[in-house]
Amino acid sequence: MLNRQFAGFAFAMLLMQQAIAQPIYLWEARQGDTIVYLYGSIHLCSSKCFPLPAAVDDAMAGSAALAVELDPLDEKAISTLVQRAFYAPGDAVGQHLPKDIANRYLRALVERGVPQAAAKQMKPWFGTTMIEIIDAQRDGFSAEQGVDLHLVKQARAQGKAVVELETVEEQVSALESMSADDEAGATRQFLDMADTGRTTTYLREMVAAWRDGDAARLYARSLAAFPDAKAGERAMAALLDARNRVMARRIAAEAVKRKPLFVVIGAAHLAGTASLQVQLEAAGFSVRQISDPP
Repeated sequence: MLNRQFAGFAFAMLLMQQAIAQPIYLWEARQGDTIVYLYGSIHLCSSKCFPLPAAVDDAMAGSAALAVELDPLDEKAISTLVQRAFYAPGDAVGQHLPKDIANRYLRALVERGVPQAAAKQMKPWFGTTMIEIIDAQRDGFSAEQGVDLHLVKQARAQGKAVVELETVEEQVSALESMSADDEAGATRQFLDMADTGRTTTYLREMVAAWRDGDAARLYARSLAAFPDAKAGERAMAALLDARNRVMARRIAAEAVKRKPLFVVIGAAHLAGTASLQVQLEAAGFSVRQISDPP
C-alpha cells in the first residue's frame, strides 16, 4: 500500500513539474549524432534580460562552436555595414521616400541629435534603427547588452570558434529588398510609434515574448511593426524567409564539422512558417523546444 501511495505521489510531482517547466526561446535540432542548438537573440536588451536561462548556459558550455548572423565584434564587417547604410554622394533619402515621410524621418533624427547632413544620407533601415537605439537607451536598453554580443564574448572567453552565417552584402541586400511602397509604409509606421513614445513599449513586448519562449507571440508583434498584415508578411518574406533557407543550409553543413553547434540569431528567425526550425526539419532534423526545469 505504501509503495502504491509513493508511486502516485511521484507521478503527481512529475506532472506538476512538467506543468510548471517554462519554455524558453531555445530549440534543439538533431540528425543522428549531429546536434544544433538554436537560440533567439534580442539585439537591444537590458540588464533584465540576464542571467540567461540555465539550459542556455548548459547548451553553450557543451557546444564546440558558436554561429551568428554577423560577428558583432568583427570591426571590419561592422565598418562595411555602416558604410552601406548611407546613400552615395549626390543621393539622399528625399529621393527614396515620399516628401511628407522623408521630412518626418529627418526631423526625428535631428531631434535625437543626428546632424541633418548625416540624416539626409541615412537609408531608412539604418536611420530607424538609430532612432530605436537612442529611444531604447532612455529605458535602459542598449546594443552592449544584446544577447548575441553577450554570447560572442562568452564563446571567446571559452576558446570557442565564432562562425558567421552571412556576409554583410547578403544582410544589406535583404534589408534593401522591400519595395519602395513597403519601405515607405514601414517607415511611416515606425515614425508613428516613435512620435508617440511607443518604440520602447514595442521593444518591451518583444522581450516579454522572448522571455516566455513564445515564438508565435513574438512573430505577431513583429508583424505589428508594419502598416497591415499583408505588408508585414511581405516584409518578413523579404527580411527573413530567403535568409533562413540559406542559413539553414550553412548551419547543417557547419554542424557536421562542429558538434554540437550553438546558433544565436535574431529571435524573429525562429518564428513564423518559414523559420529556421522549419527549414532544418525539411532537411531531416528532428526539432524540439527546450524548457527550463522548475
